[in-house]
Amino acid sequence: MLDFDYPWLQTCGIYSSHNIDEICAAIENNDTFYLSEKLDGANVSISSRQYIASRNEVIAKRGDNLLETKFQGISLQHLEELFEKVINLNKIIQDTIQGCDDIETLIYGEFILPGTANQDNDIYKYKEKGYLQGHLYVFGIGLVFHGFYGDLPAKLEDVLLIMSSDIAKDNIYYLLPLGPTQPGECFFADAIDKCKIERIKTLKIDSMKNLLTDDFFAQQLMDRSCEGFILAKNQEIFKWKYVEKISEHANDHLANLEEHLPGQVRILDSLTKVYQSANLYSVPTNDQFTTWYRSAVNKYNYLDATLEKMKTVDEVKEASKTYLERIYQQVIEDARQCKILDPKYYSLLRKKVKFNVVKISKPHFLRVKRIENALKYHPIM
Repeated sequence: MLDFDYPWLQTCGIYSSHNIDEICAAIENNDTFYLSEKLDGANVSISSRQYIASRNEVIAKRGDNLLETKFQGISLQHLEELFEKVINLNKIIQDTIQGCDDIETLIYGEFILPGTANQDNDIYKYKEKGYLQGHLYVFGIGLVFHGFYGDLPAKLEDVLLIMSSDIAKDNIYYLLPLGPTQPGECFFADAIDKCKIERIKTLKIDSMKNLLTDDFFAQQLMDRSCEGFILAKNQEIFKWKYVEKISEHANDHLANLEEHLPGQVRILDSLTKVYQSANLYSVPTNDQFTTWYRSAVNKYNYLDATLEKMKTVDEVKEASKTYLERIYQQVIEDARQCKILDPKYYSLLRKKVKFNVVKISKPHFLRVKRIENALKYHPIM
């Protein structure tokens, strides 16, 4: 695979101590940000030069069989139609910008996986929200000026100045997150919409202070009904995610924020409330799972004894499937006795239960398979 030279911008975590200066500046400047849901998929970009890239490398190009080409286990077939759309987008930009004949346009977005990036289940209800598996939802645009060393194109000088810029292989490139009301950004948003390229929905536009103290969004993080939110303005991008568990590091960060933001009581209260909601949730350990699993098994007939009576592969599969569901539901019920189970761990617990069930059922599956094969080639007369 070829390296990808134009990776998307790094985002600043609201609960990260590395970004305290940026967070405080964004709050104190009272600038307008737009908020959108942070989708838990995979970062993918598509170029007008007809290739598809992950965050760090090129993963496919036009002409490949995208139906058979997979990224993180999902076919890229639905991205095929975007090649032509990005070419059209590039043409609009090329016709508008004067003084550079070799511009590469890139769209950056979230590639939706089954469930989330780490889960088999759709725990954040993306399908219900209109985000479909295997599709790309765009959050940003990039422009690469190949071999261009002159002044900024006059017609877009103001726009390019608010974009993040860098140089790769002697080519200057610009990146900009897309939102509905950024100064000078309408040109790109209109062009993308004209080309019928789907974008991530903007949920609210307001100051950083008002967004971080909005109870509606804070409650979603406390309920863990989404992974988090993106707050963006020009090249400034912040991610506000729920915290999985309480830590000394995060405690110190909140204390530093309080010191740097005297008088911002509402913001500190909101951030602290979301952070401390981690106390309500359980992150299961291996020892806890073992306890829950053994407890669940003791409530039902042993699978081994049940499968000994089975005589066909279909019977073994059906019995194993039924047993898996019963044990899984019982494990979840036991897990919920302590605290609310973090949604991210439902899929993990299911995989652990499945591993144990398969370990029990596999010998019986092989046994009846041998019997079926023997009967197939040596039928009883």
